Amino acid sequence: MKNTTLKKIFDVLDTVILERQSDGSFDIWKEAPVWFQILFASCMPVSSKLAISDETSFLGNFLIDAADYWNSGKDKQVLWSGAWEEILEPGENILMEAGAICLEGRDILIIRALFHTGEAYKEALQSAREEIIASDKLALLGRELEEYSDYLEREVHKRTLQVKKTLEGVIEAITVITEMRDPYTAGHQKRVDLLACAIARKMGLDNEKIESLRIAGALHDIGKIYVPAEILCKPGKLSDLEKALLQAHSQAGYDILKNIEFSWPIAEIVLQHHENMDGTGYPGGLAGDNILLKARILRVADVVESMASHRLYRPTLGSRNALEEIESNRGNPLRC
Repeated sequence: MKNTTLKKIFDVLDTVILERQSDGSFDIWKEAPVWFQILFASCMPVSSKLAISDETSFLGNFLIDAADYWNSGKDKQVLWSGAWEEILEPGENILMEAGAICLEGRDILIIRALFHTGEAYKEALQSAREEIIASDKLALLGRELEEYSDYLEREVHKRTLQVKKTLEGVIEAITVITEMRDPYTAGHQKRVDLLACAIARKMGLDNEKIESLRIAGALHDIGKIYVPAEILCKPGKLSDLEKALLQAHSQAGYDILKNIEFSWPIAEIVLQHHENMDGTGYPGGLAGDNILLKARILRVADVVESMASHRLYRPTLGSRNALEEIESNRGNPLRC
């Protein structure tokens, strides 16, 4: 994978990306994580083409459906397998999910680790997270920019544009991955960041604060990558347990972003975007000025967009009702 930062994010999300070749084998986009090498040991080394269809019966059956899907030529729609469990070794199991998608004429197979037991795996994942802290390209570029003096202003401008381009690419990739898990709310994160920025401009916030809000808005639901697709796409009312798993996405988003050295507290904004002014929100039950201003703006934008959009469990409530909800609940908990 050419984009190093994107590769590291996929490592943390436990996602393996493969591309199907004309002979039915697969080429992996990057070095395989430990659990993948254990499960598909006969396919290693990575430099060889992977014949993974014979490794697990569940995946083999899914690839039959995936082949039909790929041959249909559908674009940017993901065919998901549902979750299945494999045994890596005694005392160490892994819950997995596979997806198939056509991207620009290429047949892409996604394999994710949803849940894992075993200390070896936990150590490998921690090592990947530490690598992000140590060598993340965005953080290094950010520190370099801070050290440049005034006489290098033109070079600073050039490097800033490079960082922004890289960041935009990473954010776009993360948004696509998140929406693959919840296709029924596709475009939600983009609409929220546009609305939040419009609110911020109306409030008179400066361009730097608006830019940080735009990034936080685009990433605010990244934690949903850890929520089972069955919950995200459920048309009916959620049980208490399902609701708790869904609400955990704020903390999960913070955990993914907290070690990336943005110029703004993006992870904290994402963590707090479901807090209410009266302390009834989650996950921290924060209230009033204890909630970051940009998290409060994002909260309002999220509610308005959600109410104004169609959802599986209800039709759109309309923009007018959404605005009335905000107006009538100043200082009170919002319904979404």
